[in-house]
Amino acid sequence: MTVPHSPKPTTARANILHSVGGKVSYVLSQMLVLAALARFEGIEATGAFGFAMAVATPVFLLANMGLQVGLATDASRDFAFEDYVGLAIVTGILGLITCVTLGPMLLESDTARPLLVIIAAQKAVESLSMVCYGAFQLQSRMKLVARSLALRGWISAVIFALLLAAGAPAAGAFSAQLVVWSAVLIFHDYPLASRLLNARLAPPRFHLQAMRALAVVNLPLSLSGFLNAIANNLPRLVLGSYFGLAAVGIYTVIAYFMQAGTMVINAVNQALLGHFAHIRLERANAAELIAITRPLLLAALCISLLGVILVYLLGEPVLIAIFGAPFGAGFPLLMLISFALVTKLFGIVPQALIHADRRFKLFLTYELLSLGLGLVLLTQLVPRFGINGAGLSVLIVAVFRLLFLWVAAAPALLGKER
Repeated sequence: MTVPHSPKPTTARANILHSVGGKVSYVLSQMLVLAALARFEGIEATGAFGFAMAVATPVFLLANMGLQVGLATDASRDFAFEDYVGLAIVTGILGLITCVTLGPMLLESDTARPLLVIIAAQKAVESLSMVCYGAFQLQSRMKLVARSLALRGWISAVIFALLLAAGAPAAGAFSAQLVVWSAVLIFHDYPLASRLLNARLAPPRFHLQAMRALAVVNLPLSLSGFLNAIANNLPRLVLGSYFGLAAVGIYTVIAYFMQAGTMVINAVNQALLGHFAHIRLERANAAELIAITRPLLLAALCISLLGVILVYLLGEPVLIAIFGAPFGAGFPLLMLISFALVTKLFGIVPQALIHADRRFKLFLTYELLSLGLGLVLLTQLVPRFGINGAGLSVLIVAVFRLLFLWVAAAPALLGKER
Protein backbone atom coordinates (compact mmCIF):
# COMPACT_ATOMS: atom_id res chain seq x y z
CA MET A 1 0.00 0.00 0.00
CA THR A 2 1.29 3.44 -0.89
CA VAL A 3 1.86 5.70 2.06
CA PRO A 4 0.28 9.12 1.42
CA HIS A 5 2.22 12.30 1.87
CA SER A 6 1.88 13.73 5.36
CA PRO A 7 3.18 16.82 7.11
CA LYS A 8 6.68 16.64 8.51
CA PRO A 9 6.49 14.81 11.87
CA THR A 10 7.57 16.52 15.04
CA THR A 11 10.54 15.36 17.10
CA ALA A 12 10.39 12.58 19.69
CA ARG A 13 10.85 15.13 22.49
CA ALA A 14 8.01 17.34 21.25
CA ASN A 15 5.74 14.33 20.85
CA ILE A 16 6.50 13.13 24.38
CA LEU A 17 5.72 16.60 25.77
CA HIS A 18 2.43 16.79 23.85
CA SER A 19 1.50 13.23 24.76
CA VAL A 20 2.27 13.58 28.46
CA GLY A 21 0.65 17.02 28.62
CA GLY A 22 -2.52 15.68 27.01
CA LYS A 23 -2.72 12.70 29.33
CA VAL A 24 -2.03 14.78 32.45
CA SER A 25 -4.81 17.15 31.43
CA TYR A 26 -7.17 14.22 30.87
CA VAL A 27 -6.17 12.57 34.15
CA LEU A 28 -6.93 15.76 36.08
CA SER A 29 -10.30 16.12 34.37
CA GLN A 30 -11.26 12.56 35.28
CA MET A 31 -10.07 13.18 38.83
CA LEU A 32 -12.72 15.92 38.94
CA VAL A 33 -15.29 13.38 37.77
CA LEU A 34 -14.32 10.89 40.48
CA ALA A 35 -14.17 13.59 43.19
CA ALA A 36 -17.63 14.86 42.21
CA LEU A 37 -19.03 11.33 42.29
CA ALA A 38 -17.50 10.66 45.73
CA ARG A 39 -18.60 14.01 47.20
CA PHE A 40 -22.15 14.18 45.83
CA GLU A 41 -23.11 10.49 45.57
CA GLY A 42 -21.03 8.90 48.39
CA ILE A 43 -18.68 5.98 48.90
CA GLU A 44 -21.11 3.21 47.88
CA ALA A 45 -22.05 4.94 44.62
CA THR A 46 -18.32 5.22 43.92
CA GLY A 47 -18.09 1.49 44.58
CA ALA A 48 -20.97 0.81 42.17
CA PHE A 49 -19.10 2.80 39.52
CA GLY A 50 -16.00 0.73 40.28
CA PHE A 51 -17.95 -2.50 39.78
CA ALA A 52 -19.37 -1.27 36.46
CA MET A 53 -15.88 -0.34 35.27
CA ALA A 54 -14.57 -3.76 36.38
CA VAL A 55 -16.97 -5.37 33.89
CA ALA A 56 -16.84 -2.89 31.00
CA THR A 57 -13.08 -2.34 30.87
CA PRO A 58 -12.02 -5.95 30.15
CA VAL A 59 -14.82 -6.40 27.62
CA PHE A 60 -13.78 -3.37 25.61
CA LEU A 61 -10.07 -4.00 25.80
CA LEU A 62 -10.88 -7.32 24.12
CA ALA A 63 -13.26 -5.64 21.67
CA ASN A 64 -10.77 -2.88 20.82
CA MET A 65 -8.50 -5.53 19.24
CA GLY A 66 -5.40 -3.45 20.06
CA LEU A 67 -6.21 -1.37 16.98
CA GLN A 68 -4.61 1.83 18.28
CA VAL A 69 -1.22 0.17 18.75
CA GLY A 70 -1.69 -1.83 15.54
CA LEU A 71 -2.24 1.30 13.45
CA ALA A 72 0.45 3.31 15.27
CA THR A 73 3.06 0.66 14.40
CA ASP A 74 1.80 -0.08 10.87
CA ALA A 75 4.65 1.92 9.30
CA SER A 76 4.42 -0.06 6.03
CA ARG A 77 0.64 0.57 5.86
CA ASP A 78 -0.40 -3.05 5.45
CA PHE A 79 -4.01 -2.04 6.14
CA ALA A 80 -5.98 1.09 5.30
CA PHE A 81 -7.24 3.47 7.99
CA GLU A 82 -10.82 2.74 6.85
CA ASP A 83 -10.30 -0.96 7.62
CA TYR A 84 -9.22 -0.17 11.17
CA VAL A 85 -12.28 2.02 11.71
CA GLY A 86 -14.65 -0.51 10.17
CA LEU A 87 -13.40 -3.26 12.46
CA ALA A 88 -13.58 -0.92 15.48
CA ILE A 89 -17.25 -0.18 14.75
CA VAL A 90 -18.13 -3.87 14.51
CA THR A 91 -16.24 -4.87 17.65
CA GLY A 92 -17.57 -1.84 19.55
CA ILE A 93 -21.15 -2.92 18.86
CA LEU A 94 -20.33 -6.46 19.98
CA GLY A 95 -18.72 -5.11 23.15
CA LEU A 96 -21.80 -3.04 23.97
CA ILE A 97 -24.08 -6.05 23.47
CA THR A 98 -21.81 -8.16 25.69
CA CYS A 99 -21.91 -5.62 28.54
CA VAL A 100 -25.70 -5.32 28.38
CA THR A 101 -25.95 -9.11 28.52
CA LEU A 102 -23.44 -9.58 31.34
CA GLY A 103 -24.76 -6.78 33.56
CA PRO A 104 -27.71 -8.59 35.17
CA MET A 105 -25.58 -11.72 35.73
CA LEU A 106 -22.48 -10.10 37.27
CA LEU A 107 -23.79 -7.01 39.06
CA GLU A 108 -26.15 -7.32 42.02
CA SER A 109 -26.29 -3.57 42.68
CA ASP A 110 -29.28 -1.77 41.15
CA THR A 111 -27.09 1.34 40.92
CA ALA A 112 -24.29 -0.39 39.00
CA ARG A 113 -26.42 -1.96 36.26
CA PRO A 114 -27.62 1.22 34.51
CA LEU A 115 -24.17 2.74 34.92
CA LEU A 116 -22.69 -0.28 33.12
CA VAL A 117 -24.81 0.32 30.02
CA ILE A 118 -23.84 4.00 29.81
CA ILE A 119 -20.15 3.34 30.48
CA ALA A 120 -20.17 0.60 27.84
CA ALA A 121 -21.56 3.09 25.31
CA GLN A 122 -18.84 5.57 26.33
CA LYS A 123 -16.17 2.95 25.73
CA ALA A 124 -17.61 2.07 22.33
CA VAL A 125 -17.22 5.71 21.30
CA GLU A 126 -13.79 5.91 22.92
CA SER A 127 -12.60 2.87 20.97
CA LEU A 128 -13.17 4.78 17.72
CA SER A 129 -11.29 7.81 19.05
CA MET A 130 -8.43 5.49 20.01
CA VAL A 131 -8.13 4.28 16.41
CA CYS A 132 -7.85 7.93 15.37
CA TYR A 133 -5.13 8.38 18.00
CA GLY A 134 -3.26 5.50 16.36
CA ALA A 135 -3.29 7.47 13.10
CA PHE A 136 -1.97 10.56 14.88
CA GLN A 137 0.78 8.47 16.52
CA LEU A 138 1.82 6.90 13.21
CA GLN A 139 2.38 10.37 11.79
CA SER A 140 3.98 11.61 15.03
CA ARG A 141 1.24 14.21 15.57
CA MET A 142 0.68 13.79 19.30
CA LYS A 143 -0.49 17.39 19.58
CA LEU A 144 -3.76 16.25 17.99
CA VAL A 145 -4.15 13.50 20.59
CA ALA A 146 -3.54 16.04 23.37
CA ARG A 147 -6.16 18.40 21.96
CA SER A 148 -8.74 15.63 21.68
CA LEU A 149 -8.13 14.49 25.25
CA ALA A 150 -8.46 18.04 26.55
CA LEU A 151 -11.76 18.53 24.71
CA ARG A 152 -13.18 15.18 25.80
CA GLY A 153 -11.90 15.44 29.35
CA TRP A 154 -12.62 18.95 30.53
CA ILE A 155 -15.90 19.71 28.78
CA SER A 156 -17.45 16.45 29.97
CA ALA A 157 -15.96 16.70 33.48
CA VAL A 158 -17.27 20.21 34.13
CA ILE A 159 -20.74 19.28 32.86
CA PHE A 160 -20.65 16.09 34.95
CA ALA A 161 -19.77 17.96 38.16
CA LEU A 162 -22.34 20.69 37.56
CA LEU A 163 -25.11 18.17 36.95
CA LEU A 164 -24.35 16.26 40.16
CA ALA A 165 -24.12 19.51 42.12
CA ALA A 166 -27.56 20.43 40.77
CA GLY A 167 -29.00 17.14 42.05
CA ALA A 168 -29.01 15.11 38.83
CA PRO A 169 -28.56 11.33 39.14
CA ALA A 170 -25.20 9.77 38.33
CA ALA A 171 -26.68 8.06 35.26
CA GLY A 172 -27.68 11.43 33.81
CA ALA A 173 -24.22 12.89 34.41
CA PHE A 174 -22.53 9.93 32.74
CA SER A 175 -24.95 10.23 29.81
CA ALA A 176 -23.87 13.84 29.33
CA GLN A 177 -20.26 12.64 29.15
CA LEU A 178 -21.28 10.23 26.40
CA VAL A 179 -22.73 13.07 24.33
CA VAL A 180 -19.55 15.15 24.65
CA TRP A 181 -17.27 12.23 23.72
CA SER A 182 -19.40 11.46 20.66
CA ALA A 183 -19.21 15.08 19.50
CA VAL A 184 -15.40 15.16 19.80
CA LEU A 185 -15.15 11.95 17.79
CA ILE A 186 -17.45 13.16 15.00
CA PHE A 187 -16.18 16.71 14.65
CA HIS A 188 -12.50 16.42 15.62
CA ASP A 189 -10.93 12.97 15.76
CA TYR A 190 -12.28 11.18 12.72
CA PRO A 191 -12.06 14.03 10.17
CA LEU A 192 -8.48 14.88 11.15
CA ALA A 193 -7.26 11.27 11.22
CA SER A 194 -8.87 10.42 7.91
CA ARG A 195 -7.44 13.45 6.13
CA LEU A 196 -4.02 12.95 7.72
CA LEU A 197 -3.64 9.44 6.29
CA ASN A 198 -5.72 9.72 3.13
CA ALA A 199 -5.64 13.44 2.24
CA ARG A 200 -9.46 13.21 2.19
CA LEU A 201 -12.39 12.35 4.43
CA ALA A 202 -12.83 8.61 3.88
CA PRO A 203 -15.81 6.60 5.20
CA PRO A 204 -15.29 3.42 7.24
CA ARG A 205 -14.83 0.26 5.19
CA PHE A 206 -16.39 -3.10 6.01
CA HIS A 207 -14.49 -5.50 3.73
CA LEU A 208 -14.81 -8.88 5.42
CA GLN A 209 -11.48 -10.21 4.12
CA ALA A 210 -9.51 -7.15 5.26
CA MET A 211 -11.21 -7.08 8.67
CA ARG A 212 -10.54 -10.78 9.19
CA ALA A 213 -6.86 -10.38 8.31
CA LEU A 214 -6.55 -7.32 10.57
CA ALA A 215 -8.24 -9.15 13.44
CA VAL A 216 -5.83 -12.08 13.09
CA VAL A 217 -2.80 -9.76 13.21
CA ASN A 218 -4.08 -7.91 16.27
CA LEU A 219 -5.70 -10.81 18.14
CA PRO A 220 -2.71 -11.50 20.43
CA LEU A 221 -2.59 -7.82 21.40
CA SER A 222 -6.36 -7.84 21.97
CA LEU A 223 -6.20 -10.90 24.20
CA SER A 224 -3.27 -9.50 26.16
CA GLY A 225 -5.20 -6.25 26.74
CA PHE A 226 -8.21 -8.25 27.89
CA LEU A 227 -6.12 -10.26 30.35
CA ASN A 228 -4.43 -7.08 31.58
CA ALA A 229 -7.81 -5.48 32.24
CA ILE A 230 -9.02 -8.54 34.14
CA ALA A 231 -5.86 -8.47 36.24
CA ASN A 232 -6.27 -4.74 36.96
CA ASN A 233 -9.95 -5.05 37.89
CA LEU A 234 -9.79 -8.36 39.74
CA PRO A 235 -8.94 -6.67 43.09
CA ARG A 236 -12.29 -4.83 43.02
CA LEU A 237 -14.20 -8.05 42.50
CA VAL A 238 -12.28 -9.89 45.22
CA LEU A 239 -12.61 -6.99 47.67
CA GLY A 240 -16.33 -6.72 46.94
CA SER A 241 -16.88 -10.40 47.68
CA TYR A 242 -15.17 -10.06 51.09
CA PHE A 243 -15.86 -6.50 52.27
CA GLY A 244 -18.69 -4.97 50.17
CA LEU A 245 -19.20 -1.75 48.19
CA ALA A 246 -17.48 0.57 50.69
CA ALA A 247 -14.14 -1.24 50.31
CA VAL A 248 -14.58 -1.22 46.54
CA GLY A 249 -15.28 2.52 46.69
CA ILE A 250 -12.03 3.22 48.55
CA TYR A 251 -10.05 0.94 46.24
CA THR A 252 -11.60 2.57 43.15
CA VAL A 253 -10.44 6.02 44.24
CA ILE A 254 -6.92 4.88 45.13
CA ALA A 255 -6.64 2.67 42.04
CA TYR A 256 -7.43 5.72 39.91
CA PHE A 257 -4.07 7.16 40.93
CA MET A 258 -2.51 3.98 39.53
CA GLN A 259 -4.64 4.28 36.40
CA ALA A 260 -3.78 7.96 36.06
CA GLY A 261 -0.07 7.30 36.38
CA THR A 262 -0.35 4.43 33.92
CA MET A 263 -2.10 6.68 31.42
CA VAL A 264 0.74 9.19 31.59
CA ILE A 265 3.30 6.40 31.28
CA ASN A 266 1.44 4.97 28.29
CA ALA A 267 1.44 8.45 26.76
CA VAL A 268 5.24 8.34 26.65
CA ASN A 269 5.06 4.82 25.25
CA GLN A 270 2.66 5.95 22.54
CA ALA A 271 4.79 8.94 21.65
CA LEU A 272 7.77 6.62 21.16
CA LEU A 273 5.94 3.99 19.12
CA GLY A 274 6.05 5.77 15.78
CA HIS A 275 9.75 6.64 16.17
CA PHE A 276 10.74 3.16 17.31
CA ALA A 277 8.66 1.53 14.56
CA HIS A 278 10.46 3.55 11.84
CA ILE A 279 13.86 2.92 13.47
CA ARG A 280 13.25 -0.82 13.51
CA LEU A 281 11.80 -0.77 9.97
CA GLU A 282 15.00 0.90 8.74
CA ARG A 283 17.15 -1.59 10.70
CA ALA A 284 18.95 1.19 12.56
CA ASN A 285 21.68 0.10 14.96
CA ALA A 286 21.29 -0.27 18.70
CA ALA A 287 23.22 2.93 19.42
CA GLU A 288 20.32 5.04 18.13
CA LEU A 289 17.87 3.25 20.42
CA ILE A 290 20.19 3.60 23.41
CA ALA A 291 20.61 7.33 22.71
CA ILE A 292 16.85 7.74 23.05
CA THR A 293 16.36 5.42 26.02
CA ARG A 294 19.17 6.64 28.31
CA PRO A 295 17.63 10.06 29.13
CA LEU A 296 14.22 8.42 29.51
CA LEU A 297 15.53 6.09 32.19
CA LEU A 298 17.23 8.97 34.00
CA ALA A 299 13.99 10.93 33.91
CA ALA A 300 12.13 7.88 35.26
CA LEU A 301 14.52 7.70 38.22
CA CYS A 302 14.09 11.39 39.09
CA ILE A 303 10.31 11.29 38.75
CA SER A 304 10.11 8.13 40.88
CA LEU A 305 12.05 9.64 43.77
CA LEU A 306 10.07 12.89 43.71
CA GLY A 307 6.72 11.12 43.36
CA VAL A 308 7.19 8.74 46.27
CA ILE A 309 8.33 11.56 48.56
CA LEU A 310 5.31 13.71 47.65
CA VAL A 311 2.87 10.84 48.18
CA TYR A 312 4.39 10.11 51.60
CA LEU A 313 4.16 13.76 52.71
CA LEU A 314 0.86 14.79 51.11
CA GLY A 315 -1.06 11.63 50.25
CA GLU A 316 -3.40 11.33 53.23
CA PRO A 317 -4.43 15.01 53.52
CA VAL A 318 -4.99 15.19 49.76
CA LEU A 319 -7.25 12.12 49.83
CA ILE A 320 -9.34 13.60 52.64
CA ALA A 321 -9.51 17.08 51.09
CA ILE A 322 -10.56 15.91 47.62
CA PHE A 323 -12.69 12.83 48.26
CA GLY A 324 -13.74 13.07 51.92
CA ALA A 325 -12.71 11.69 55.31
CA PRO A 326 -13.66 8.01 54.67
CA PHE A 327 -11.09 7.82 51.88
CA GLY A 328 -8.20 8.73 54.20
CA ALA A 329 -8.12 5.05 55.20
CA GLY A 330 -6.69 4.33 51.77
CA PHE A 331 -3.33 6.05 52.42
CA PRO A 332 -1.30 2.81 53.02
CA LEU A 333 -2.76 1.43 49.79
CA LEU A 334 -1.74 4.65 48.02
CA MET A 335 1.88 4.15 49.11
CA LEU A 336 1.89 0.59 47.74
CA ILE A 337 0.36 1.82 44.47
CA SER A 338 3.08 4.49 44.24
CA PHE A 339 5.84 1.87 44.36
CA ALA A 340 4.01 -0.17 41.71
CA LEU A 341 3.95 2.92 39.48
CA VAL A 342 7.71 3.26 39.86
CA THR A 343 8.13 -0.16 38.25
CA LYS A 344 5.85 0.90 35.40
CA LEU A 345 8.00 3.95 34.73
CA PHE A 346 11.03 1.76 34.15
CA GLY A 347 9.00 -0.47 31.84
CA ILE A 348 8.29 2.27 29.28
CA VAL A 349 11.32 1.61 27.09
CA PRO A 350 11.13 -2.18 26.80
CA GLN A 351 7.37 -2.13 26.22
CA ALA A 352 7.69 0.43 23.41
CA LEU A 353 10.45 -1.62 21.77
CA ILE A 354 8.41 -4.82 21.85
CA HIS A 355 5.37 -3.02 20.42
CA ALA A 356 7.49 -1.40 17.70
CA ASP A 357 8.76 -4.84 16.69
CA ARG A 358 5.09 -5.93 16.49
CA ARG A 359 5.86 -8.92 18.73
CA PHE A 360 2.27 -8.91 19.92
CA LYS A 361 2.12 -12.64 20.70
CA LEU A 362 4.68 -12.12 23.46
CA PHE A 363 2.23 -9.96 25.40
CA LEU A 364 -0.24 -12.84 25.57
CA THR A 365 2.23 -14.93 27.59
CA TYR A 366 3.14 -11.85 29.63
CA GLU A 367 -0.47 -11.16 30.60
CA LEU A 368 -1.36 -14.80 31.27
CA LEU A 369 1.52 -15.15 33.71
CA SER A 370 0.67 -11.82 35.35
CA LEU A 371 -3.00 -12.75 35.73
CA GLY A 372 -2.19 -16.13 37.25
CA LEU A 373 0.26 -14.62 39.72
CA GLY A 374 -2.18 -11.84 40.63
CA LEU A 375 -5.05 -14.26 41.24
CA VAL A 376 -2.98 -16.40 43.60
CA LEU A 377 -1.73 -13.35 45.51
CA LEU A 378 -5.18 -11.75 45.83
CA THR A 379 -6.84 -14.86 47.20
CA GLN A 380 -4.07 -15.17 49.81
CA LEU A 381 -3.49 -11.53 50.75
CA VAL A 382 -6.92 -9.83 50.61
CA PRO A 383 -8.56 -12.03 53.30
CA ARG A 384 -5.62 -11.29 55.63
CA PHE A 385 -4.86 -7.63 54.90
CA GLY A 386 -8.00 -6.22 53.23
CA ILE A 387 -7.42 -3.40 50.73
CA ASN A 388 -3.72 -3.30 51.65
CA GLY A 389 -3.49 -6.96 50.61
CA ALA A 390 -4.79 -5.92 47.21
CA GLY A 391 -2.05 -3.27 47.06
CA LEU A 392 0.66 -5.79 47.93
CA SER A 393 -0.60 -8.04 45.15
CA VAL A 394 -0.47 -5.18 42.64
CA LEU A 395 3.12 -4.30 43.66
CA ILE A 396 4.46 -7.86 43.42
CA VAL A 397 2.88 -8.39 40.00
CA ALA A 398 4.29 -5.04 38.81
CA VAL A 399 7.84 -6.13 39.74
CA PHE A 400 7.38 -9.40 37.84
CA ARG A 401 6.11 -7.54 34.77
CA LEU A 402 9.09 -5.18 34.78
CA LEU A 403 11.59 -8.05 34.83
CA PHE A 404 9.73 -9.84 32.02
CA LEU A 405 9.73 -6.75 29.76
CA TRP A 406 13.44 -6.06 30.11
CA VAL A 407 14.38 -9.67 29.37
CA ALA A 408 12.12 -9.68 26.30
CA ALA A 409 13.44 -6.34 24.97
CA ALA A 410 17.12 -7.17 25.44
CA PRO A 411 17.66 -8.37 21.81
CA ALA A 412 16.58 -4.99 20.37
CA LEU A 413 18.85 -3.04 22.70
CA LEU A 414 21.74 -5.37 21.92
CA GLY A 415 21.33 -4.74 18.21
CA LYS A 416 19.99 -8.15 17.23
CA GLU A 417 17.53 -8.50 14.35
CA ARG A 418 13.92 -9.34 14.93
